[in-house]
Amino acid sequence: MPTSHSETHKSSSIGWLRAAVLGANDGLISTSSLVVGVAAAQPEHELEELAGIYVVRGLSPALAQQVAMELTAHDALGAHARDELGIHDLTRARPVQAALSSAAAFAVGAGLPVLFVFVAPTATLTVIGTLVGSPV
Repeated sequence: MPTSHSETHKSSSIGWLRAAVLGANDGLISTSSLVVGVAAAQPEHELEELAGIYVVRGLSPALAQQVAMELTAHDALGAHARDELGIHDLTRARPVQAALSSAAAFAVGAGLPVLFVFVAPTATLTVIGTLVGSPV
């Protein structure tokens, strides 16, 4: 069906472009976090930190050092996740809570552009849309 519409739209790019941006963001953040985590994981420092946690909880320094060494030898990641970071079964992921949080954050993030659409004159929206590369 021929049309006299002279504008070109690239709406076919939206699906893969969104996925590409989110994927790049995930790759950047995940890999950077891994690199920083590995660089920061100095075995002696982490062991002393874990022992310090046990001293604060009431163990003698000698016993705290022994407990830290034995727990680290058995399951270092588990010991640090539980005792240093407070990650345990009661703090496991809750998918419904995560979905609702994500939806709420999306709605808040979308609020500013939507508010702008209602407040700004139509001519301004067209100019801004052209500047950012997406025809309105």
